[in-house]
Amino acid sequence: MKRQYPDQVGFSRVDNWFQRDLARYGPGTQPFAGGLVQARAYCQNLAQNHYENFSVLTFWVRGAARHHMRAVYAFSRWADNLADEVADPAESRRLLVWWREQISQLNRPESRPSHPVFVALKATALELGLPLEPFHHLIDAFERDKEVLDHPSLEELFDYCKGSANPVGRLVLRIFGAANPRRDQWSDAICSALQLANFWQDIGRDRKIGRIYLPADLRRQFGVTEADLDQTRASENLKALVLHLCRYTRDLFHQGAPLLSDLEGPLAPQVKLFHDGGIAILDAIEKQGGDTLSSRPTVGKVGKLKLMGKTLLALSGWSRLWPGNATNSPRENPAVSLGASHAWCRNVAKTKAGNFYPAFGLLPTGQHRAMCALYAFLRVTDDIADEPEPGQDPLASLEAWKLALKRALVGEPSHPLHPALAWSVRTFGIDPAHLEEAIAGVAMDLHPLRFETIREAEGYCHKVASVVGLCCLAIWGCRNRRAYPSAIATGYALQWTNILRDLREDAGRGRLYLPLEDLRRFGVTEDEISRGEKTQKFRQLMEFEIRRARDYYRQAWRLRRHLPPAGAAMFTALVGIYQGLLEHLALLPDRVLDERVSLSKKTKALIALSAWPWRLNQVPRPGRISPGSRLGGGTLRGMMGSSVGLVKPGALGARKSHPSLSGMPRGGTGTGTFPAGG
Repeated sequence: MKRQYPDQVGFSRVDNWFQRDLARYGPGTQPFAGGLVQARAYCQNLAQNHYENFSVLTFWVRGAARHHMRAVYAFSRWADNLADEVADPAESRRLLVWWREQISQLNRPESRPSHPVFVALKATALELGLPLEPFHHLIDAFERDKEVLDHPSLEELFDYCKGSANPVGRLVLRIFGAANPRRDQWSDAICSALQLANFWQDIGRDRKIGRIYLPADLRRQFGVTEADLDQTRASENLKALVLHLCRYTRDLFHQGAPLLSDLEGPLAPQVKLFHDGGIAILDAIEKQGGDTLSSRPTVGKVGKLKLMGKTLLALSGWSRLWPGNATNSPRENPAVSLGASHAWCRNVAKTKAGNFYPAFGLLPTGQHRAMCALYAFLRVTDDIADEPEPGQDPLASLEAWKLALKRALVGEPSHPLHPALAWSVRTFGIDPAHLEEAIAGVAMDLHPLRFETIREAEGYCHKVASVVGLCCLAIWGCRNRRAYPSAIATGYALQWTNILRDLREDAGRGRLYLPLEDLRRFGVTEDEISRGEKTQKFRQLMEFEIRRARDYYRQAWRLRRHLPPAGAAMFTALVGIYQGLLEHLALLPDRVLDERVSLSKKTKALIALSAWPWRLNQVPRPGRISPGSRLGGGTLRGMMGSSVGLVKPGALGARKSHPSLSGMPRGGTGTGTFPAGG
């Protein structure tokens, strides 16, 4: 099984000790004759001699906790070798069954384990009252490694990490008496990220032993073949995929970052070293441009010394004097400074907000940061609803997220985006009620949604989109309440464009946002939309909804007169991009039944660029970016004609939006203008 441990020994070295000890302590041999002291000495020798970083990490640990850590490590090391270092697959499976059978002895005081690892581990389990499930989950993952050699998707690979990596983190928290549900979730994020970073680091090594941890669906999406994995240098497609996965993994590290400040005592520096070491591996991969075939990226001795030094500085309190580590508020989460939080939000916006980020560039620095924080908040909110952890109730998670928002706004952040979001609320006077209403709107999507009338549908759009527009007014510096109706109409326009673009995709997820009265009016059924039936009735329905969206846009454009120059520029670019998308759908309305379409990056960039005259407080010439004619969108097509180019279906500029890491757009398609639009 692949582990989160970054330094692995070679096969020959493993074989020297493992084959010897398997013959000595394996099934059918004489029971271990020594006592607890000898068993713990065996685990200590295993930890210190077969994982070079382990002795460094346990420098922070004193007393009985050191024995417990070594016992857990020895269990994992033996199980790993039973899975990977036994040539006969059938024999390997038999040995894993034997190893699993001994787990049941850990919570029985009268039992007498026959293996030194279980002698030590039993004392740990009884003393600390450890649950046995994490040990079984680890064996499940080892057995899974015997069956699955090529993982079909990132979602499946992430599920694999829940058995192969996350149980170790949860056991460590329990060894130090530091476990609670919130810390378990943070720990899971860090452990999964460490595991994934190890996968991206060892693509070549894994390929040589017949395993591929790069998700198959993403390989197809990026055009990576198995032949690419056999080369001595990574292809451009492979490098792009690896860098894409590194960004995803970095987000996981950020999700687990609050654990660093929540822990105290000797465990805190140990977790910090693991966390920062994993990020350093990602940095090394990115420094090589994503090519991990030509050479295996490592941190190196100097890098490890730097990590140790930063940890010592953090413990001593001198880290406040270290450049870049100062926070802007004494109540701010020390694990995530304001600068780091802004960087996290900017990365989310840059990588996820395909339709929005080009428009953000029209804002001055402070407003740009606030827009990135707002987008990141909406994106995370959407993901909580649409991609819940197994066994978690998304409604309960959203309620907890709303509570976390309230705490963050009074100086108790618990997520990497919270410092940046709280700063934005304070600086620009964003009404927190709008943020809570956005959470409530996302929660609506957790129930089967059907709207009888357009007014009901607009009520939904208000919660998931128009309140975002009201937040934007605050960021842009518009305090005129006469602007509110146009801001609300802007939310309707953008969200209705999302709804039309994602019609069939939403239908596949059991969601329908078009009013039922409209479907009856044109004789279209939900089943026909789900099956993708292109009929004249469906085209008439789409033309009707497009006309409605154009009417929303006409109302929305009135907002621009109320906005300061920077806000007017971003608004112009954002609405221009979305109305351009609407007009692109209008060229072939039934194309939405085949694919999720988008404007090309070049087109979006040029629309954003053409909005700069508003940033400079200069009204552009008529026909460039304007509200559109009474026919709806006519001048927009003219604006994008020869210079920008409204791409036609099948043209080079038109593209199908890339699916998310899990194979579908992250954050859903109808919940929230920003996440859905991105």
